[in-house]
Amino acid sequence: MKKAFFWSFLSSYLGIIIQFISVVVLARILTPVEIGTYAIAGAIFSIGQMFRDMGVSTYLIRESNLTRKQIEGALFIVWATCTTLATIFLCLSGYLADFYQTPSLQLILNILAVNILIIPLGTFAQSQLRKNLEFKKLGAIELVSQIAHLIVAITLAMNDFGSLSLAVASFFATVTTLVLINIYGSNIHKYKPRFAGVKEVLPSISTIGFSNILLSLNNQSHPVVIGKTISEGAVAMLDKGLSVISLLNQVLFNAIQNVLTPYFAALKGDSDQLEKAYMTILSYTTVFAWPLLFYIGYYADIIVDFLYGSQWSSAIPLIPILCISTAFSLIGRYFNNFAINLGLEKMVLQLNLAVVIIKVTLMIYFSSYGLLAIVQSFVTISICRVFVVSFLLNRYGGIGIPKTIKTLVKSLIVTLLSILPVLILYYIDLTLTSIFQLIGLALVAIVFWLIGLFLFRHQLANEIITLSTKLKGKVLNSE
Repeated sequence: MKKAFFWSFLSSYLGIIIQFISVVVLARILTPVEIGTYAIAGAIFSIGQMFRDMGVSTYLIRESNLTRKQIEGALFIVWATCTTLATIFLCLSGYLADFYQTPSLQLILNILAVNILIIPLGTFAQSQLRKNLEFKKLGAIELVSQIAHLIVAITLAMNDFGSLSLAVASFFATVTTLVLINIYGSNIHKYKPRFAGVKEVLPSISTIGFSNILLSLNNQSHPVVIGKTISEGAVAMLDKGLSVISLLNQVLFNAIQNVLTPYFAALKGDSDQLEKAYMTILSYTTVFAWPLLFYIGYYADIIVDFLYGSQWSSAIPLIPILCISTAFSLIGRYFNNFAINLGLEKMVLQLNLAVVIIKVTLMIYFSSYGLLAIVQSFVTISICRVFVVSFLLNRYGGIGIPKTIKTLVKSLIVTLLSILPVLILYYIDLTLTSIFQLIGLALVAIVFWLIGLFLFRHQLANEIITLSTKLKGKVLNSE
């Protein structure tokens, strides 16, 4: 299992380098309006992406004894859903372009519709690779796809294709992924979609699927709402603020998220191990992420100027608030994976539905007060979700609130120690002005962070000791 996490993390770290290059270059080629236009299309497309899967991937990974009939029924659902979605996108693209008063949106949505149509070609192979914890192969596929996306996007953007360059790049990345997945998964038995098995698998798949859809709505609703109530420029500014944190998402959160479903599925039936695994992941995630979120929020001006340039300065005030919201949301980030593997799909569905309704309502209400007010409402939503998730974990997962607090307190103490260098700079009235100074400060902060891990006996410290011992043993044996 540790190898799966290792390869997932490695591919994420390499992926962030590619994404960093893409973000920095495209932010200087494309205008805020062009990026905002694609952000709106991307949000609609992401929601469609969740509909096309309908929980099939999670179902194929979670279930241990799948029959041929169940697999083929699941594949029929994927193909039927994707064909329907592609048709809807093609039919509504013109109306959506008129609704947002952005003509270029029509062609972008048409390209993304074709993207959705071909995705089922890799659904089963990809889910089986994840189920078998083949994250080395999946990581390689993801990296090659990201490189394809980078090359196509930059090439077209430099030739004045505008927001269309991102849509075409997304299509090429999908094609690359599908080709490689089917090559790597060539030893997996091929199944054909059949209607006969639909009735048997539909109840479980539909519950998981609608829960995933609501989760996507929660993550992607802001471009859709803000694009209409404020402007494409406001969407772009929020998108750039979120993209700073998304780098952390890709390095840490998504790497863990990719492994969790098959990991929890392997522990299904062992409540003690499941609880231990969840608390360990929560402990590691917060002790890594909270210090990083603090530094990202505190030095947002330096980071934004270095990554995107001065034209994106309006995104700077949003980032500290987004960091606070993310810090709270981390506490319950992996609850969905945990609950689904306990068979609590309906509860997850209800929770996600409530969050989406509240978030969209607050965005519409606060849109008249400006983008900053909308972002501030995200903090309230994150805090409320933490309380609800803590209650549900205690009631259904046997994870007591005192145990959760104890885990989080250790991470918080280590975080406070890691930000001491900032307090020292503040006390001596020294202000950082360049990215190189910030990198130097980060190195000092890492030393304080490591001291905190060992001084307060954080769970991660034991893992570092174990890893160091193994590496030392290998070095001695090689000699």
